[in-house]
Amino acid sequence: MKQLEHMNKSSTGGVFLSLALLCLTVAIIIPINAYAAETINAKSFSFEETTIIEFTNSGKEDVNSFRIWLGSDINFKSFKTESGWIGEKTPQGVIIFTSSEYVKPGESIKIGVKTDKTNPGIHWKALDKNEKLIETGITNPRELPKPITNEKRTEENSSDGI
Repeated sequence: MKQLEHMNKSSTGGVFLSLALLCLTVAIIIPINAYAAETINAKSFSFEETTIIEFTNSGKEDVNSFRIWLGSDINFKSFKTESGWIGEKTPQGVIIFTSSEYVKPGESIKIGVKTDKTNPGIHWKALDKNEKLIETGITNPRELPKPITNEKRTEENSSDGI
């Protein structure tokens, strides 16, 4: 009987020890992830087959290069970037944009691409001067609103008012 009582106390102690370790682990991991900040903000707008992506450096590291690529069955037709940046398309369909001048924290760069399909999701990577990954993501472009065309003014739809 004494042996059974000792075993019962032992297993209860083990359960409490396991719960304490679990709580400690959660208390350490959650604050680390809660303060993880986005370091690169990517916004894109699309009109027909043309997409403009704006990368803004919201982090603390300088960005030296961006790599962009598309999903399957979509291809780049052409691309254009800001002055001082060079773009090179690889055989795998990745476009690598580099510059001797970095995108410093608070600065941004715009890249224009033309694809063979409308509104493509564009995958991207931002790298530092040592080719170390800063952040990776995907941007889905928002379509620009269609232009508003004015109706021709006729006697029927015109008024004497404003």
